[in-house]
Amino acid sequence: MGMTIELPKKVKFRGSHSSKFTNGYYIAFHDRMYDFIGGIDRARLHISDEVMAEWRRLIDMAMITGPKTSTVMLTQKLGTLDAQRVELVTYIFNVIRTQCGSRSLEMCDSAERLKVIVRRFRGLQARGREHRSSMICSMVSAFREKEADLKRLGIKVAVDDLEKVSREYDAAWLQRADARKLYTATYKVRPMMDEVYAFVLNKIAAAHAFAETEAERQSIEALVDEINQLVGDFRRSYNESIAQKRRARKNVESDADELDSDSTSLASSDVDSSENDSESDSLASGELNASAQMVDSSSSKLVAKGAEVSPSDGGYYDRPRERISPGDELYDESREEMTSYGEGRDGPDATGGIP
Repeated sequence: MGMTIELPKKVKFRGSHSSKFTNGYYIAFHDRMYDFIGGIDRARLHISDEVMAEWRRLIDMAMITGPKTSTVMLTQKLGTLDAQRVELVTYIFNVIRTQCGSRSLEMCDSAERLKVIVRRFRGLQARGREHRSSMICSMVSAFREKEADLKRLGIKVAVDDLEKVSREYDAAWLQRADARKLYTATYKVRPMMDEVYAFVLNKIAAAHAFAETEAERQSIEALVDEINQLVGDFRRSYNESIAQKRRARKNVESDADELDSDSTSLASSDVDSSENDSESDSLASGELNASAQMVDSSSSKLVAKGAEVSPSDGGYYDRPRERISPGDELYDESREEMTSYGEGRDGPDATGGIP
């Protein structure tokens, strides 16, 4: 059994996914939607001026950057002043402990009296900033009772600087607290802006559901289409910006990979060249060894003429060798060339001979 009446079509709003937007895109999106909704006939949509005023206030609150800038600057100043305080405290403690071993009796006594105060504030540098401020104030008050000892050790100026820097730190801390009153972090404002935006869309959907005429219903549907178009434009712009960032990051990574591959190829070429050098050295040494063996084998075949040679021992004498004198005729078994020991091409004793 079917329905006996025809229900009006429900309007659908496109999701903005604004929770993923950066603060700049998020504020621009709400500012653009506020201008668009403010320019239409809001009476037929039952959107009151109070709702639009609250929406505008939240947008302006998110846009305020003056107090945030001053807060950041004061935070940096606090960090610098606190580092100076720690440095001064460390210097004062080191001087007092060092002078406890002084050869001068007066210096040693003054250092011992001040060491009693230092012992009470041991570990001051490791305390929290606020805790450190109170401890420094108490320590400076204790040092003021030992002015003569401070002057004798030469650290009175350091104690004065420590007191001055600590007061500047306390003043900067109060200024930052006042600046924070005028500033609300964006992450705290965004949920309230989303709530107002959702309330406005619900009002538009309700106006469409309770529209009495078809013309009024169609006009609201056209309004919804325009809203969806604006949402689509912001989503596309945001996606394009993210894609550009990813592309730039990918190009940087690819360039780094190319540099790594080039360095690896250079290293491998160096290894190959070293291997080639070692192979050439081994080949050269092998050739030298082969030539040396050839010389040894050829020299072993030179024997005195008339000597008996045994074929079993590779040309060595069967009887003891006789001394070869200059002028004895020698022959090479492999070449069967006659030569005279001590005679060269230019005649006897051209090479000096061997006595």
